[in-house]
Amino acid sequence: MTLQNTISNNQKRSFQEAFKIALMVVTGSFIYRFYHLPNGNWIVAAICYIYISGSTQGFVMKRANERFMGTLVGLIMAFLFVNIFMHANYHWAYILPFVWFLAFYLYLLSGHYTIRVAMTCMFVIIFSSVMAPAYKDFSVWSALFSRMFATVIAGSIIVFFEFIVFRKATLVRDDIRELSAKIFEEMAFGVSSVTRCYVNGEEFRNEYWTILADIARIYGKGQKLHASMEFEIGHDITRDKGYEEYFKYLETVSRSLRGMICIANHNDGQKISEADKKKLIEASEIIAGAFEKLEPYASKELSVAQKTKDIFENADFMREERYPECFFAENLIEAAGYADKLLNIIGK
Repeated sequence: MTLQNTISNNQKRSFQEAFKIALMVVTGSFIYRFYHLPNGNWIVAAICYIYISGSTQGFVMKRANERFMGTLVGLIMAFLFVNIFMHANYHWAYILPFVWFLAFYLYLLSGHYTIRVAMTCMFVIIFSSVMAPAYKDFSVWSALFSRMFATVIAGSIIVFFEFIVFRKATLVRDDIRELSAKIFEEMAFGVSSVTRCYVNGEEFRNEYWTILADIARIYGKGQKLHASMEFEIGHDITRDKGYEEYFKYLETVSRSLRGMICIANHNDGQKISEADKKKLIEASEIIAGAFEKLEPYASKELSVAQKTKDIFENADFMREERYPECFFAENLIEAAGYADKLLNIIGK
């Protein structure tokens, strides 16, 4: 696939995502305005909040499920406080700050969207009940029912557009392919650039550190995407052995890269022979080329580790065990070995 085709596909995907969300917002607005639903603006709000952190199908369905559960729990807690606890004794209101503090503390620790939704719904209902003027007839039951009904309608709109109208527009697998290709591309760049810095006696440039930091960011995003695939393929892929090995090998390659950077930045002015330079650069190019070819679901077998070992087999610094050249080469060989393992997992 050419770069132009990749850009074209990404633009098409972005347009479909934007068009899909716009249609859902318009549909939600039409329903609550046409039928004059009480608190109908929660339909649009629920759709927007679900999509605000991502628009891939599995991730959206995961957040929609968590929002439904959070809304239900929040409304139940609001009913208990307003109609039972605070109705019997208003002093119960004094523990609300502690409840919200504890809940949001747990949310920050776990990142579970359900907790945030539950606390938000609970706060809105209690605040509306307490602040309602005496002359206004505020019904807690009506508020609870209307907000739950709005959440159900929002979820129904999302399911309709995700699984019927735009069934294949925003699959998680497409994002995982793109992210994996990005990780491998930046690993390839990291291997080749740090090797050239090392053989030329230069320090690893500051802008390269940004790229390596970006690998960690993409790595974390990739884990979330894999977790959200459960809603597409029917089971939790994060429990598969291949998933654990895949991310463990990515971590190992990143560790090898950091080790190579430390060696390059603490070379202490040692001279490397031209023959050794050629071997190191040749090995790095083979490994970088292997990572560039590590496109998801590829089937071609690459013995990257063996090719790298063959290059260093007759190298003087390997026979003499000269530091740091020998240590740098060992990191390259380790990265090559994990490139083979990653390709094997992706092929499955």
